[in-house]
Amino acid sequence: MARVTRENHMLKSARTVSALTLVSRVLGLVRDALTAQLLGAGWVNDALSYAWTIPNAFRRLFGEGALGSAFVPVFTRTLENEGEKRAREVANGVISSVGLFLALLAGALVAAVTFISPATLAGWSDRIDMRQAGLVLWLLQVLLPYLAVICVIAQFMGVLNALGRFAVPAIAPLILNVVWIAAVVMAATRSDDPQVQVRWIAWGILLAAVLQFAWHLPFLARWGMGFRLVRPRLTPELREVGTLFVPMLLGMGAGQINVIVDRNVALAMLPEGGTTHIYYGLRVMQFPLGLVAVALGTAVYPTLLRLATRREDRAVATTASQALRTNLVMCLPAAFGLVVLAEPIVALLFGRGEYGAAAVTHTSSALVGYALGIPSAGLVILLNRVFYATGDTRTPMLVGLSLVLVNAGLDIALVGPLGEFGLGLATSITSILTAVLLLRGFRSRLDLAEGEHLLGGFGAVIGISLTMTAIVWAADTGVLRAVDEAARSTTWLRVGVGAGVGLVSYAVLASRFCPREWGEITSLVSRRRKAD
Repeated sequence: MARVTRENHMLKSARTVSALTLVSRVLGLVRDALTAQLLGAGWVNDALSYAWTIPNAFRRLFGEGALGSAFVPVFTRTLENEGEKRAREVANGVISSVGLFLALLAGALVAAVTFISPATLAGWSDRIDMRQAGLVLWLLQVLLPYLAVICVIAQFMGVLNALGRFAVPAIAPLILNVVWIAAVVMAATRSDDPQVQVRWIAWGILLAAVLQFAWHLPFLARWGMGFRLVRPRLTPELREVGTLFVPMLLGMGAGQINVIVDRNVALAMLPEGGTTHIYYGLRVMQFPLGLVAVALGTAVYPTLLRLATRREDRAVATTASQALRTNLVMCLPAAFGLVVLAEPIVALLFGRGEYGAAAVTHTSSALVGYALGIPSAGLVILLNRVFYATGDTRTPMLVGLSLVLVNAGLDIALVGPLGEFGLGLATSITSILTAVLLLRGFRSRLDLAEGEHLLGGFGAVIGISLTMTAIVWAADTGVLRAVDEAARSTTWLRVGVGAGVGLVSYAVLASRFCPREWGEITSLVSRRRKAD
């Protein structure tokens, strides 16, 4: 009964995060669609895509990534062993110290960017002109302070997740998307100059960070974790966070280094619009990844930490196995479906206004390359959480760092002959290799129950996913033969029919050939807990 209760709690939490993530991702796609419609795929949007990559990478690394993963175990253990009052003191001390460090870091980066001349940046590649270089540098000066605020917010989110409060932090990304959308609307009504319009968007992003910070404060106070600034001190807890943070930074930082390398290669080696194409292709790929792997990782990490703290090794292995299987059952069909329907999906989302047919084609190619790595990227997210929960920061660090050069080499080798698809494919190959190495390291330390398999039903999931893909392809081909391909309504029809046929066929096949895994999925989306 304890195991059922634990799994139900994890799945219910994942369902909450996933539902709110769905709303956020939909708003995110709306924001991207409006931005693409306004700015197109030219050098202005390239500048925004590149400049946004830097603070966003810091957010994923310092906030949701290594720093959050280092802080949450310390906070959780303190909460378990010493109570809420002591946990609040630890949280305020660590977050205040981290906030000061990040504010100084952001200030130093802004100062460094200020001393870089547009001519210096333009000289980096013959594909970058002075206008674009100047705009990139201005955008960086405005957006870099975002990283300090949003990384502190991520620690607020970690505290609330550790308390079992998932809804409030999951709502926070909605604020960014709503404010960004409002900024796009304001930009469109206030100016016809793309360089002025993109500046409206940049200031909107910075405003969103302030609003997200304010959003968390009353809820932290309500649940006994009211935040207040304290004088930074090198406490044992802060020292432990720092000790955990360094290897996590090297491990999880590899993924963000890869993203930055991708953007730099695109900016230097692809024609105008290339950076925008891969940015939007990656954004669409992250939609199912966020709904499944990120939601599962967010929900399962506090559970794994509590189980590991109590030395319940068998429960850790079982919980991790369930999360990994759920990821594959949901991400494999999503990946195959995106490959088949990439072009109509991109056309539906972005193919209007200044975002023309050529941009849609290039973005679709990037999406296909990225989509191939969705299942493995989900496994990497979850496996990193499992390793960190069990106190192993070394394995993810060694695996991540060993593949940074592999990703860079693949980027350079594939971008020439394959363009945007090559950059996406390089990322997917790297994530597959990372997942394989992490799985090998994790398998050797498992304590699964007899008859339990880490990736049970994997072969059957691949088989039914391929069958679903063939059915979706046949349905899409039938739609193209029956209607006018050039009509705008055809795009809606192709996406609607393809998605509907895919969902129905996969549900029928999965319930028949993967009953256990499909039962776990239905319990994830069910409104009621299953009985024992």
